[in-house]
Amino acid sequence: MNPEVEAEAQKFVGRAAAVGSHGRTVDAGSVNALNLEMGGRIPEWFHSQLTTVPLCGLEIGKRPSKAGNGTGIQFQRMRALLKSVPGKNSIMQ
Repeated sequence: MNPEVEAEAQKFVGRAAAVGSHGRTVDAGSVNALNLEMGGRIPEWFHSQLTTVPLCGLEIGKRPSKAGNGTGIQFQRMRALLKSVPGKNSIMQ
């Protein structure tokens, strides 16, 4: 991964941690399995980011109010990503 991109991603994770939000990295095997199920569409830079920067499950922003208003970013956990891919059953077993 581009060192500058990785540094900025780590800064983003640090800002999220400062307000109590934490994510996880993903093991390379899970990313490889997802990439296989997706027909090889995950670029190397994204594969690298998922395995080195704790983004999965990270939530940052303002929680929705009762009216449903809220702004923020939520990065899916790997399990949610795998569930959203057609043919995922081979990965989840």
